[in-house]
Amino acid sequence: MTKGRDNAAESMKDVFALIRSRRQSGVLSVERFENGVFEEGEIHFQAGKPVQGFSGTLTGDAAMKHLLSWRRVYFAFAVTPSSSPPSNPKDTSPPSQLSATHFGSYTQTHSDPLQSPITGPLRRDTEKSLPFSERTTGPLARQNAYDPATLVPHKVSMQQDVMSLSLTRPQRSVYLLIDGHRSVSDIARFTGKGIPEVMQIILDLRARNLVNM
Repeated sequence: MTKGRDNAAESMKDVFALIRSRRQSGVLSVERFENGVFEEGEIHFQAGKPVQGFSGTLTGDAAMKHLLSWRRVYFAFAVTPSSSPPSNPKDTSPPSQLSATHFGSYTQTHSDPLQSPITGPLRRDTEKSLPFSERTTGPLARQNAYDPATLVPHKVSMQQDVMSLSLTRPQRSVYLLIDGHRSVSDIARFTGKGIPEVMQIILDLRARNLVNM
């Protein structure tokens, strides 16, 4: 869960359809936490068409196919002027292939790009959309950039009265331990819960705009 990816969507296909409908150029940065595994990826768009993708060790067509299957994602979109597509020495697929094989086939059968609403606007600030390690190490190093256990959540507001938030007991116990210094691993140790369970609780709290990373 990376600071800056504050927008939530039920499906990556919804995000793709929205960008296509606006014919925007830029970089989509996305993440998900599923079955105890944290993943993130990046897609470059030109005039609403995806031209390059990265996810872990995957690039190009394979990365695009993988990213399109994601659900319950957090994302940020940084708009950039139209330019030539990014190059990657390990990617031998022509950029046009990505648009024709995956993006095009989806939009032909989904005429309404907002069938499942996306919460929050698309991001326009490149510096805030990508974390420091992504800006310095590049997309191919990103599979090792984050370990969920080391992420440090913080409260959006320190003035919240926890008893007025209508939290479940597990949510309350995790929320009370979030101080901007304890990592997910620390909170899991204090509560006796597993890291995947703590991460899911933090995601639920984040969806209610109570915490961020």
